[in-house]
Amino acid sequence: MFGIGHLLRKVQSRQGKADFILGILCTTIRDVIGFEVKPENIKVQGQYIYLNGVNQSLRSEIFMKKSSILNMINKEQDSVVFIDIK
Repeated sequence: MFGIGHLLRKVQSRQGKADFILGILCTTIRDVIGFEVKPENIKVQGQYIYLNGVNQSLRSEIFMKKSSILNMINKEQDSVVFIDIK
């Protein structure tokens, strides 16, 4: 039987991956578009990236360059393959 330490390590490693992926998402969007998107405005569920609280002009710019953003994100990390930005 595993102890509480084992459970805490699993939770910490998952939280670390989420922060790592959010950092990659923010820097990639900034590099491609030239504008900063805050990590609080990005939500990751499965293979999808959701943008909340982003103004419409920035959202349109992201969607126009969606394929290049997704390719760059998938090249930089290998834990999740993202297929769409919504």
